[in-house]
Amino acid sequence: MDVRNCKRCKKIFNYLGNPLCHACIKKTDLEFERVRNFLYEFPGSSMEEVCEETGVCEVIIRNWLREGRLILSQNNAGLLQCQSCGIPIVTGQLCDRCIAKVRGSGADLLEKIRPAPEVRDPGQTSKGKMHVRVRQKNL
Repeated sequence: MDVRNCKRCKKIFNYLGNPLCHACIKKTDLEFERVRNFLYEFPGSSMEEVCEETGVCEVIIRNWLREGRLILSQNNAGLLQCQSCGIPIVTGQLCDRCIAKVRGSGADLLEKIRPAPEVRDPGQTSKGKMHVRVRQKNL
């Protein structure tokens, strides 16, 4: 059993993969719902307006933007920057170009790790059978 302190309220709780206790998870979900409903009603609102009207602090809203749970409007795009190259983004942690680079470098790395195909003599045939070499008994 893993026991930890909640990152939000600092109370001790049974850790199940989320750094928040059950009560704080509920509070966070209610806050997210409040922010989401406000943004449905007033799309394109600024960060200050959202914080003021919902009572949710900017740090929490920025975390939701980084997690991809919220998306900035284009007029607020300067609030988040790509963590790799620094250009403005509307959600997540990386811009589309850096995501493509990471995906491409992952494929390149996979190619380097993958073993080279075995080259066979054209006259050699494979019957697809396996065998185990018989061990000699030590006398």
